[in-house]
Amino acid sequence: KNNFAKTNDGIYKIKERLYELEENLDKKRFIRISNSCIINIDQTKCFDVSQIGSLFAKMEDDTKQEVSKRKIKNVMNFLNERK
Repeated sequence: KNNFAKTNDGIYKIKERLYELEENLDKKRFIRISNSCIINIDQTKCFDVSQIGSLFAKMEDDTKQEVSKRKIKNVMNFLNERK
């Protein structure tokens, strides 16, 4: 029902839907990693593969966000384009 944006200053409730945000955010800095999460690549420390093959984005605030299996290819292409 509700979407939230987490920033360095706090967590804010937002009105926009994720697909609307995805369209409006800078495509060079933001990527959708699951149906429920868009991350800022500038706030990402690294990507980590677990023993069972899941991919996680480790954020600067030491939280982890799982990359859905459907989005792994998009994330890898996004990272390769940034080289």
